[in-house]
Amino acid sequence: MYRRRLVLATAAVVALVILGAMPFTSSAASVQVSLNPKSGTATVDAFSNTTISVQVSNTSIMREILNITQGIFPDLSVAANLSGNAHLMAMFNSTLESLDSNVSLKYLSVSFNQVSRRVNNTYLVINRTSELSMLLTGVYTNGTANMTWRAFNFRDNLSLHGVSVTNISLGSGNYVNGTLNFSAFSVALARWNRTYNPSTNTTTFFYSAGRTLDVNITLDGGGGMRISVVSDPQYSIVTPGYAVANSNTIVLERPPTTGPYYIVAVIVVLIVVGAALYFSRRRYLR
Repeated sequence: MYRRRLVLATAAVVALVILGAMPFTSSAASVQVSLNPKSGTATVDAFSNTTISVQVSNTSIMREILNITQGIFPDLSVAANLSGNAHLMAMFNSTLESLDSNVSLKYLSVSFNQVSRRVNNTYLVINRTSELSMLLTGVYTNGTANMTWRAFNFRDNLSLHGVSVTNISLGSGNYVNGTLNFSAFSVALARWNRTYNPSTNTTTFFYSAGRTLDVNITLDGGGGMRISVVSDPQYSIVTPGYAVANSNTIVLERPPTTGPYYIVAVIVVLIVVGAALYFSRRRYLR
């Protein structure tokens, strides 16, 4: 009996350590930044969705470990407009200003939902979703948008109604950073996909950092655990005008006077003019 409790305690510690070590980078299914060069602002709308799957072997010890794991991730649902909370606004501003001292947060709202469900005795699925809306000023300097702040990682513990919505609670006041971690998007903007739409005169920069991470563990005394974190983070930055990107900046330029869009336009004009001449000639011959 003593050995069984010892194995169970060891397994519980291992489960906490493994879950605590998992890189819960925000799996934002959609992060969109809308730039406004005239006001020098940026609007950020993000929806984050992370799925954590924990599967254990069918032994009594491992089933108890799954119970402990489910207790780490209880069902939660909170939402709040934080713009009027000076302390929390200062916390977020500190994170952003550490990347760009000119940027200032003017509006912030966060909502968070977590659902933990047992598929069966050996399989647990945890789904964490969060929504974030921000308005930033001071984004532009001399007409250039500095986007260093885009990959911010909010490390402080944001608690609403006694619930941590930014980090993963491991109990006893211990937390693992995760929900508002956008560090995966620190990749140079020049490496992002870029499209220009001449009809709307907008440029979009897009980057996908999707991945699936699996960890398999075998414990002494029998039993094993498999943890899988599935994410598909995508990020887009939209700006009016024809824009190009450097490492961390976006600059507006004049649209090229030649290129595929203009070639298509010329072809369309030629087709229309040719058709008009053709039908005019047919009427004349009649």
